[in-house]
Amino acid sequence: MKKLIFTICVFTLFCQAGYATQNRVTALGGETAMLSDDDTNIDLFPQHVNKINLLRLSSISTTTPDYAVITGKSGDKWGLYGGAAQQNDFLNIFRSLDANSAVKVGFAIGRQSQEDKQNNKEATPGDASSTEKNSYYNLAIDGIYGVTKGDTEISVRGVFSYGPNAIAAATAGGSAFGTGPFGTYEISRTIAGTKTNSDGEGNQKVLMGVGSLRKPMKIAIFNKVFAQGSALYSSSSSSLSTGATKNEDSSSSTISLFGRALIFDEKKIGKTSRVIYGIGGQGVLTRVKSQNKVNSTDDKRTTLTITGPQIRMGVESKLKYGIVRFGIARDFALLVYDTHSETVASGTNNDENSDKTFSIATTGTYSVSTGVGLEYNHLKIDVTLNRFFWVHGPQMVFDSQNGTIATSADVIYTF
Repeated sequence: MKKLIFTICVFTLFCQAGYATQNRVTALGGETAMLSDDDTNIDLFPQHVNKINLLRLSSISTTTPDYAVITGKSGDKWGLYGGAAQQNDFLNIFRSLDANSAVKVGFAIGRQSQEDKQNNKEATPGDASSTEKNSYYNLAIDGIYGVTKGDTEISVRGVFSYGPNAIAAATAGGSAFGTGPFGTYEISRTIAGTKTNSDGEGNQKVLMGVGSLRKPMKIAIFNKVFAQGSALYSSSSSSLSTGATKNEDSSSSTISLFGRALIFDEKKIGKTSRVIYGIGGQGVLTRVKSQNKVNSTDDKRTTLTITGPQIRMGVESKLKYGIVRFGIARDFALLVYDTHSETVASGTNNDENSDKTFSIATTGTYSVSTGVGLEYNHLKIDVTLNRFFWVHGPQMVFDSQNGTIATSADVIYTF
């Protein structure tokens, strides 16, 4: 047993960057909602923190792993989480509200002010000086509330973020702050006694809401259903003026609506194996608009994509010294509709162009995953295997492209 633990740890050390999801979920078809017993549920339905105390390191590879720590009694749990996506966050916590509900909340805030002064006394003709200022702040809140009512699990997520943006005209003008980002920006230049002032602003905003539901429901050979819907709005703008002259005045916005449903179930195979299977579909409607007022151009695109059927299947089997897993994921783009129009700068009169695409049942995606796991008392190690390993064999120490055994690993200790 000690030899097996050491071997799997060695596999982990030579992992390449890979999947961002939990490795057990990935190896069983990639669908967290179908695995109600997996610890990844705390990220989808945070009320599951009431069932566990754990220390989790996930997505261990050549990048920094994510982490989660949960401790306390049911109804009074506290936890911390983080990773590369939260590295700039001020605080990320789990907290039980009672035995059937909990929240997962991340919060980030920051402010930066910059000033650059230059005075070139050898400039020709005359002295050249400049004073450049830039200030901005970041604010981000990401919260999920989860509650269980009887056999029904519900979660609601809200996201808001605000931050700076790039200003192309400032970068092109040789800003001391490079490519930014820029918030409230101003620069004053004096060359040979002539003074010019420029000021601008850049910002980005995101607002998103997500609702998820999972409950028992008998439909044909399936006994459970998962449904999820979301709405997203994002916008960005950048502007720069020198006196009465507009150097830049650009903006863009995105509206996206998403809906998905999945019916699924699992069956035991003998005493040590089980199969998880599900089928579903989803739809995404996206509207993207951008505008440049300086050259009177704009771009509009609307895309509707309906995907289905989405097939997920996984098999998990416990052996004497570990667990083996196999999963497939199959998606089919049932319908795609895309319409695009643009006004493009061209000479005295701008060009106006448009195009449309409509397709039915033309493309699909298919993936296969394999993994192994180890459970030793309260310790669990899950590994997603590299598919190239089956072809190229165990030269993983020397061949980073094809020979690694694993792409990613998770280590979980429950207590």
